[in-house]
Amino acid sequence: LDSESVAYLKVALQAMGFIAMGLAATNTVIMPLLARSYSNDDLNKSQGLLRKSVRLNVLITLPMIFLMIAFGKPIISLLFGGAFLPSYRLLVILCIGQLVNVLMGSVGTVLYMTGNAKEAVMPMIFGLFSNIFLVSVLTPLYQELGAVIGISSSVVMWNLLMAYKVKKITGL
Repeated sequence: LDSESVAYLKVALQAMGFIAMGLAATNTVIMPLLARSYSNDDLNKSQGLLRKSVRLNVLITLPMIFLMIAFGKPIISLLFGGAFLPSYRLLVILCIGQLVNVLMGSVGTVLYMTGNAKEAVMPMIFGLFSNIFLVSVLTPLYQELGAVIGISSSVVMWNLLMAYKVKKITGL
């Protein structure tokens, strides 16, 4: 990547960091509650907690994602300057990946808090290697656009694999 592409990518990734803070806050709150309810074999309470956390995450992040997509250009221009407007299309692709991440729920947290952390290892390794592979293949072809497509695609694949594991192992 040339320095201009790196700058565009950095701007888009910084916006995603802002959205991810909401997810981290919600996960921090539900982790001990989920661990307790699951260890007490209260699957209904565990499922209810997960449902509430997904709803809360959607309530927090969906407006941020909407703002980034609907008003991303003026926001980028205001915060970083007009020269960084090419970051907008990268931001939109990252927002789509983040939306899937939010809608899938706290799949990694569920495995950890239900005593199934070792079951999360293979999906994490798959996510890491798919990210490395996609980014390394797509970036030379499409520059910063290829990088964000690779990042978002691996986030979606990781979430789907973790959700499968959660359902299969915990029934949640």
